[in-house]
Amino acid sequence: MNWNPEWSRRPRGVVAYATLKALGREGIARIVDECCRLADRLVAGLGTLPGTEVLSPAKMNQGLVRFLAEDGDHDRRTDTVIEAIRAEGTAWFGGTDWNGQRAMRISLCNHRTTDQDVDATLEAVARVLHDLNRGRNGDRAP
Repeated sequence: MNWNPEWSRRPRGVVAYATLKALGREGIARIVDECCRLADRLVAGLGTLPGTEVLSPAKMNQGLVRFLAEDGDHDRRTDTVIEAIRAEGTAWFGGTDWNGQRAMRISLCNHRTTDQDVDATLEAVARVLHDLNRGRNGDRAP
């Protein structure tokens, strides 16, 4: 209660303290470095998929991509792809607006994420794009 202004809220500093105590600076640095590396790999990998444009390469653990539409309605296409990825179930990405454009936000923040998880996510997004390009889910190819 001495480090928290409200008696009804848990002291969040305890979690940070326990993590630092258990892992030390080096352990936390490894986790942060690995999340950044995997986010960079994921954003770069998404950027290689047909009809995908990287709007912001991974900075720290986040990046932005959008999906290009043949008819030029990239915002609609991006939202359609985001929804299809969510429905597929391997990964969850959120939409956002960036510089007046719709984008998919990549935010890698789980310390248990592995290279295999990134591979599975890239494969899932590639499948979703392939299915959409074949006319499934009511969308057309870019």
